[in-house]
Amino acid sequence: MRIGTLELNKAVAQQVAEELSYACGQIDNSEWLKILYTSAWRASKEAAFSKYCQFRKLGNLFISTGKRYRRDGIYESLCNDAICVKNYAFSVPRRIKDFIDKFKQMSSSQQSDQVVDMVLTWIIFWASAGGSDLEGGLPDLDLAFGIGNHRNLFTHTILLGLGSEIALRMRVDVFCKIHSKLPTNHLRAWDSAHAFIQKHKQSSINALWAGIGAHFLKDANLFSDATKPYIGLPDSMPMGMHQMLFAANGAACEAVAFVRD
Repeated sequence: MRIGTLELNKAVAQQVAEELSYACGQIDNSEWLKILYTSAWRASKEAAFSKYCQFRKLGNLFISTGKRYRRDGIYESLCNDAICVKNYAFSVPRRIKDFIDKFKQMSSSQQSDQVVDMVLTWIIFWASAGGSDLEGGLPDLDLAFGIGNHRNLFTHTILLGLGSEIALRMRVDVFCKIHSKLPTNHLRAWDSAHAFIQKHKQSSINALWAGIGAHFLKDANLFSDATKPYIGLPDSMPMGMHQMLFAANGAACEAVAFVRD
């Protein structure tokens, strides 16, 4: 039985390789360059537009909040906000129960989608953040270029999130192009993978931003007097400013992760 399973897996792997080779063989060098260029352009445009919409919503929220504080006064506004936070905290158990009840009423396929989306989100979050200790992950890839490049202005600001999102969108777009070049009678697994990627693309992007933001917030080390500072900034900049920059970039990344465009 085990030998038969191994042979079957080998045959499937060989078919996958053959179909991938066939699809890539349908694309010559000039078309590859065109695909990469158009994918990079489309991914950059989609990511930039998405971030524009999200930050515009955040800006409108800050403006409306500022107007409310000026109209009602700081003390009364803070009290009202505290009540809202308290009410939300008390509503969490009910929200969890409502989600469980809703989950029970879903079909088995819908339940599977929910579980897969949750697991995928957590995997991407922890991978981009650097695990449970928030060390490593995407921001700390700059260590590969030497400790002198650690915590530079690209890998430890929202620019990393934007670049990572563009790269992820670009990979999805390239995969879709390859999928369209597969032979007519290809494995159904290709179609399942294509549908899966399209369905979970946005939640993967959100998890990516949330993980990067969590890493930055940890690097800010706000409850301590110091942290390892940014490189490439004036040496005279106060340590508190470095910490605030880390925290601001972390908060911006978290906002991007949870504010819909």
